[in-house]
Amino acid sequence: MGHLLRLLGLLRPHWRATALTIACVLGTAAFGLAMPRLVQWSIDFALGVRLEGGRVQVEANARALAVAALAVVGVGAMRGVFSFGQQFLAEWTGQQLAYELRNRLYEAFQRLSFSFHDRAQTGQLMSRATQDVEAARLFITFGVLRMGYMVIMPVAVLAIMVMASWRLALLVWAFIPFILWRSVVMSRSLRPLWLRIQDRLGQPHHCAAGGPFGLPGGQGVRPRGI
Repeated sequence: MGHLLRLLGLLRPHWRATALTIACVLGTAAFGLAMPRLVQWSIDFALGVRLEGGRVQVEANARALAVAALAVVGVGAMRGVFSFGQQFLAEWTGQQLAYELRNRLYEAFQRLSFSFHDRAQTGQLMSRATQDVEAARLFITFGVLRMGYMVIMPVAVLAIMVMASWRLALLVWAFIPFILWRSVVMSRSLRPLWLRIQDRLGQPHHCAAGGPFGLPGGQGVRPRGI
């Protein structure tokens, strides 16, 4: 948990982009939730659909229908704008953090002793630096900056479903605990497998960088002046 909090600390220099991303997330969720209600209003009032004596009666209001159509198009367009802003800003922030992490790793490697580099395999360092930085970027982009959307939408949808029909909502959400349990089990099963794959990916890099069976002349990348 400590290293995750340190990753969150890297967002401080980018607080403006983070704030804009959160605003776009809230806007995307708000317009996404408004669309079903708008469609409902269009059918109930603009089209005037109602059930009388087992028969469907339609009394369309042309003016209200035109307003509803424009509102649907406008809400859809605004949702697209906020969704684009959310994805663009989240990706931009994640790339900036990945760039900073790579520079910090490079500086840390330069300060380590020669004995460390004698013991550590270059391929393993390259593989872990590449894969771990990418995992940190994905955590910031999808796990942190878009967390609000993943929390707001289910809660808001549940509230709307309960207001519409609590029996139907109970039936649908009865499967959610099972899905969450399977997700946790799958995550715990895949993590050791992913770590083994990451270790194996480091072996070809080590060989190519001049390991025991390395390629001729493969001495790795060295900074200038060394």
